[in-house]
Amino acid sequence: MLSEIHIKNFNIAESLKVEFDRGFHVISGETGAGKSILLQAIAFALGARADAETIRAGADEAVVTLLLEIDRGLATKALFESLGVSFPEDASLIIKRSLNSSGRSRALVNDEPVTLKTLQALGQKLVHLVRQHAAHQLLEEDFLLGLLDRFGGHGEALSQYRKGLERYRVADREWRELNERIRQTRQQEEFLRYQAEELAKAALKEGEEEELESLKSRLKHRVALATQNFEMRQLLMESDDSVSDRLGKILHLAEKGRELDESLAQVLAPLNEAIAAVDQAGRLISGYGESLQEDPAELDHLEDRLALISSLKRKYHRERAETERRDSQPALMKSAADLHAERKASAKKLTAKLLKSLQELALPEAKIQYLLEVAKEVGEYRENGADHLTLLVSFNPGEEARPFAEIISGGELSRLLLAFYEIVFPAEEVGSFIFDEVDAGVGGKVAELIGRKLESLSKKTQVLCVTHLPQIACYAAHHYTVEKTVRQGRTYSEIRHLTRPEREQEIARMLAGVEITPQALKHARELLKNTAA
Repeated sequence: MLSEIHIKNFNIAESLKVEFDRGFHVISGETGAGKSILLQAIAFALGARADAETIRAGADEAVVTLLLEIDRGLATKALFESLGVSFPEDASLIIKRSLNSSGRSRALVNDEPVTLKTLQALGQKLVHLVRQHAAHQLLEEDFLLGLLDRFGGHGEALSQYRKGLERYRVADREWRELNERIRQTRQQEEFLRYQAEELAKAALKEGEEEELESLKSRLKHRVALATQNFEMRQLLMESDDSVSDRLGKILHLAEKGRELDESLAQVLAPLNEAIAAVDQAGRLISGYGESLQEDPAELDHLEDRLALISSLKRKYHRERAETERRDSQPALMKSAADLHAERKASAKKLTAKLLKSLQELALPEAKIQYLLEVAKEVGEYRENGADHLTLLVSFNPGEEARPFAEIISGGELSRLLLAFYEIVFPAEEVGSFIFDEVDAGVGGKVAELIGRKLESLSKKTQVLCVTHLPQIACYAAHHYTVEKTVRQGRTYSEIRHLTRPEREQEIARMLAGVEITPQALKHARELLKNTAA
């Protein structure tokens, strides 16, 4: 539950502090007074994006602080743990967010810095903010699917579907990229037509490519290698001053010296080993030199062989990608079918609840039908499922249900939105509902029914509503008004919690307009009296 909000230098609000309680709150005021600034500030504190223009002119920083009372149950504790945020020691939670003139923002939860993503995730669980024009989201297929999935608890089925979709998309992307490379090199037809014959003719061997690459390198550098080989033979064995000759002379001298001093015998063994090693190296060098005399045409053969191996590698890498792409489809199609089945079952339950709620909102003849169709091709599957959803409705007796977007009016849109939120977002799961002009396009009796619905909802959870309709405002337990004033050439937005007499005056203004007549004041008192009964 939202218990307090502190606003500093946000838009035209220089310094505001508002306290809230449990139950139903309404916020009213003349057009342009800044009623929505309060909700914009709440949205900002909960992670909505804002730019430096949000800061009041002349100020360096805008700051919004929310004080909330939270449930300390296991589910809430698990939420905090999953987000890596310290769980409060009591039921109090302080969310503070600031924005400086350079456009940088900073967020704190109980004085602990958090990322914007964490703040948004936390805010979505604690406060459900329904902004202006939210009703038009009911015309969006993805929004309706999201409501259905939330109502039905399809999170696991949707997660499995998305994993399968990602696997298919990766395989499909690789397959397409390989196909494009094959097309660009104009080898695709040859690869597909002759693959079996080519494999048979190739008679590939394990490690053959590495061996051929080594041999190719040797043949390409034959002249340099032969020169180096000649020089090694000369230095080691064949020149007049070769290593072999020198070692022989050293051995001869050592043997003569041994005749004079027996201790020189210890150098004979290492010298003999060195001479033997030089002889062995000489034989290897000679053999290597002979191998360099191979036919130069062998290089062309090697390059042809390596080209064949390279082409076969490209071809069969494509086949692996195609196999992965093909094999990933059955699992994806099954997960899509499972999600579709869950959605159909949930749609029936949700429809029944919506019709009951709409009856309470003066639409007793309403008909609602979810038309769910699975895409025929895997390539048409989307992130939120393979289903295409059309909401068919009828609000008048004797009329067949038709696509929602074709027949909806403003008043019906608002009522259906309220019914959806009441059902899809259970009060026990949301600490506060905040509605920004959910009454758009309605008036009279319908407005009164919406007021009753909001009052009923407020018995389960806190409800805040920005409204311009007295039929809704009179049902609130707490009434605030927003006023815009000008002092010393500067504009200020202020908000007041109304007393009973002030409330009568405000509702009379909402009824009559600028001039509050005695009749309007009398009507306001009757409205308040009747709703309090």
